[in-house]
Amino acid sequence: MQTSGDSILVADAQTGDGEPKNWYEYHLPKRDEEGAIEVSSGDIRALSLAPDYASVYVPCVPPRSELPANHLIVDASTVGPTRAKGDELRQILVDFAYQLARHAYRAGECREPRSFPESLPRLSRGRVLDALPE
Repeated sequence: MQTSGDSILVADAQTGDGEPKNWYEYHLPKRDEEGAIEVSSGDIRALSLAPDYASVYVPCVPPRSELPANHLIVDASTVGPTRAKGDELRQILVDFAYQLARHAYRAGECREPRSFPESLPRLSRGRVLDALPE
């Protein structure tokens, strides 16, 4: 999505197999010096990994997948300078990734019926992850 000025919000949604632990292992090395901030609602998880990167994990089994798949992951980031900075930008990216995950879940016709909350908890209520959760 093009924003005003020279910045762009980009996101990618894809299904895959693996447990949440694999998602954490992949993403946590990308955290910045402030650590990753995690928020969740039930089994839906989101990570803010840097001021300009977020990821959302949702359990999902697509109806017509030739490959094993049990989750949907949406990664979002920015390209170029942004007006928003710090915590504000982190929240914008988590919200953007979450809304895309809601849409991709429905568009991908994941097998399990799911009701999504309107939004995830705010990052200020999240927990900072300096290492893999147990």
